[in-house]
Amino acid sequence: MGPFSGCLAPPPLDKVLVFFIVLGITLPTMHQSSLGSLLLIAATKLHPLWHTGFLPLLFLINCIYIGYSIVILEAIISSHAFGREMELDELSGLARIIPGLTVIWLSVRVGDLVYRGQIGAVFAFDFYSNFFLLEFLLIASGSIILFSRRMRRSPRWLFITAALIILGGGCTGSMST
Repeated sequence: MGPFSGCLAPPPLDKVLVFFIVLGITLPTMHQSSLGSLLLIAATKLHPLWHTGFLPLLFLINCIYIGYSIVILEAIISSHAFGREMELDELSGLARIIPGLTVIWLSVRVGDLVYRGQIGAVFAFDFYSNFFLLEFLLIASGSIILFSRRMRRSPRWLFITAALIILGGGCTGSMST
């Protein structure tokens, strides 16, 4: 007897839904880690604050926590736009994962800068160091707020933290020289 014995067969879409879910997870993560690997080749095009052997890992972790932040932002905006009830339990669950990922990402970034002797470049306060600090502070501040269970249950703070993290991730686009 199969899992559907005694009931109607599932619709055709249900049979391939798992395939699309796996594809939807695999392709973006492969793209991000590949992009990080590709940027390793472009050593002369990246500022030393961003050029590291950890780029594939950093891109991969970055895509996960920014992806969760985008889902949170989109869900809040669409619930307001369409007058639907907000799925606060699900959004707080996603928001609970983000701080752990950002702590890993920020730790790898700082550890790598210390190891490569680039901490002085962080505080040069030139164009690139300012963007680095902006990126770091936006991501860290959004993440710190999400450590609070009370803040994760507030739609306003979920929106603010998701926006901070997405803006911080957008600052990474300034890394080319």
